[in-house]
Amino acid sequence: MLEETISDKIPPKLAYHPGTEILIIEDSAVQAEVLKKTLSLAGYEAAVARDGFHALEMIRQRRPALVISDIAMPLIDGYEVCRAIKKDEGLRDIPVILLTVFIEKNHVIKGLDSGADEYITKPYDPDLLLSTISRLLSGTDEGRITETSRGLEVEIDGKRHIISAGRGAIMELLLSTYENAMRQYRKLFEAEYALQSLNETLEEKVRQRTAELQAEINERKRAEQEVRKLSTIIEQSANIVFVTDAGGLIRFVNPMFEKVTGYKGSEVIGRTPWDLQTDPDLREDLRNIWKGVLEGKPWSGVLKKEKKGGQEYWVESVITPLKNESDETTGYLAIQEDITEKRQSSARIKYLAQYDPVTGLLNRARFLSRLEETLSCNRVEGRAYSLLVANIDGFKLINDSYGHNTGDEALKSVARLLLTLSENNPRLRSDCAGEVLLSRLSADEFAVFFGCAARDEAVAVAEAVRAGVESISSATPERMTISIGGALYPEHSEDSMGLLTKADAALYRAKTLGRNRCHIFEPEDRDLENMQSRLSWKNRIVSAIEDGRFLPWFQPIMDLKSNTVNHFEVLARMQDETGEILPPSRFIEIAETFGIIKHIDRMIIDKAFRFRDLRPVDGMTFSMNISGKNLGDSDFLSFLKGRIAGAGEMAKHFIFEITETAAVKDVDMAVRFINTLKEMGCKFSLDDFGVGFSSFTYLKMMDVDFLKIDGSFIKKLDTDHKDRLFVRTIVDVARELKIRTVAEFVERAETLEILREYGVDYAQGYYIGRPGPGLENVAGRA
Repeated sequence: MLEETISDKIPPKLAYHPGTEILIIEDSAVQAEVLKKTLSLAGYEAAVARDGFHALEMIRQRRPALVISDIAMPLIDGYEVCRAIKKDEGLRDIPVILLTVFIEKNHVIKGLDSGADEYITKPYDPDLLLSTISRLLSGTDEGRITETSRGLEVEIDGKRHIISAGRGAIMELLLSTYENAMRQYRKLFEAEYALQSLNETLEEKVRQRTAELQAEINERKRAEQEVRKLSTIIEQSANIVFVTDAGGLIRFVNPMFEKVTGYKGSEVIGRTPWDLQTDPDLREDLRNIWKGVLEGKPWSGVLKKEKKGGQEYWVESVITPLKNESDETTGYLAIQEDITEKRQSSARIKYLAQYDPVTGLLNRARFLSRLEETLSCNRVEGRAYSLLVANIDGFKLINDSYGHNTGDEALKSVARLLLTLSENNPRLRSDCAGEVLLSRLSADEFAVFFGCAARDEAVAVAEAVRAGVESISSATPERMTISIGGALYPEHSEDSMGLLTKADAALYRAKTLGRNRCHIFEPEDRDLENMQSRLSWKNRIVSAIEDGRFLPWFQPIMDLKSNTVNHFEVLARMQDETGEILPPSRFIEIAETFGIIKHIDRMIIDKAFRFRDLRPVDGMTFSMNISGKNLGDSDFLSFLKGRIAGAGEMAKHFIFEITETAAVKDVDMAVRFINTLKEMGCKFSLDDFGVGFSSFTYLKMMDVDFLKIDGSFIKKLDTDHKDRLFVRTIVDVARELKIRTVAEFVERAETLEILREYGVDYAQGYYIGRPGPGLENVAGRA
């Protein structure tokens, strides 16, 4: 580009002297290079000296044909160089051109006085310079004045100057200066004209550029605001943030880095992340990760690291490269979340899902799961096993008398004893014993399960446990004893729950025989097994109530006129210790027998109300069952009234169901119960209707809104003529009383069509939809 620009300015027809060497004396490397290019394109050989000392040495050594010298140079200026050349008899014939920015009169006079052959000002015209060089090298006398004397006295600005050059040289230099001035004048005139024509364009460009600059400034301000915002986010971030350079050396850390690691920023700047790890394994692991990162591989994952004090902590880390506009990696950004507490909590949750927090033994759920797994695998192997269930005698009294700390210590001491026996007892260490399972089943109950155990072996192990507990002296102020029951597999049962039930019955027998003794299940213990099973179920139900493990499930009820589902029956389900969902047939009868059904009803109703609050969908209603045991319970009625009052307008979306048999047992009480809730805006349904036709008598007394036809009439409706007769009669009576009807146990399309034909209002059953924990999974044929 430089050569093209210069070549454009060289006149095409000048008498150049190809191969002639010209010395350039110029301390500016850029100007020297430009001048050298100009001469080279004209065919000259150009050499460059950067100061006067080296120039004089090069002149004496190389004797160039011509010298072009700048004036303003360090140490020796151009005037001195010129004088030195003209004083030297061997060099004085070399023409010297002074090329300078000085245009003042005194500089011109000084140049003439130093003996310069030409004085050309910068910026120079390449045409003038090359024509001057050609003329000086040609030695032509055209237009020159012959020298007649060796000096000239001139007066400038009142000062006299003696110019030692010859008159001809002086005149020649003056003529050259005049020519140069005229050329400069013409160019100046042309430039002024061009400047005038470009001025308006320039002003417009200035305005445009000003607007562009303002836009750039605004954009830069926005970018700076974003940077400040990002900086604030990083500074206040809850995550660890640090930045390294391209070599992995830390250049920035945020306050959270300092807080978590314990290092100050000044302690880590300039160090690599792996340098902060004192543990050799952690350092090597981190070094390998960063080796990949520095090779261009982004990394994310979980790391274990060390704080300044050596404490371990865990982070979830992401490391990404930082790139500039040229896509070159300039550093790396590491963002890390301290997940130490989260991991500890997760580990704790996993531990508590399997182990008892007090004793460290398997909890009930995990024990039952392992027991079932072992017995399932054993059905092929055919091995024998023993299950011992042990209960600390009078444990409640220990807790009440000496406090829970003493109670916990008693539990721990029993657990330590069981662990010691599992490791040291010959029967439990034998090959046929297999893996020994130890568990804390409930508050004061333990279990030991082991293999290869005949009755005498089971008794021996049980006795070792009993004697060991009796010998514990430091756990409680009083002597502690334990009762143990046992059952054998497969002799007494071939499934885990049967085995546990029989061991419980044997334990109960040991208690009745005086406690502090062992008893293996006998046939005569079967009556205790049944009673013990019911007691065990009662305890499980109570535990589920205390833990809030009774859940509402929802079954859809279809409106047969619109074929839509906007109504659901709320059904109770119990979640056992293992997470299994149990149907009402497993717990309702026992809950009613032991008088704890009201707690289940309250929990299901309360959760149903809260569920409805979270789904305020217009027109959606819910039916909830109330046990007949609760109709005369004033506390339960008060609970219901409070819950309904809190629901406000939403009360109209709830329907309460009581069974026909419960209602007719005490009609007056049922009527009062129904009227109380209906006055608050609720509706009522009579469930299992039709079991006894005597109940028609009481329909006019009970102001119910729905009749649920008992499923025994619905199951065979398409094949049994009598069932159809009964159902049609119920529907007709209900219609006359303006009571809507609901058919249960609808399981076939044929049944549904008959119900539509009879004018039944609603249908419920597996054909419509099965119960589920949420509404999304139970919307059947709506």
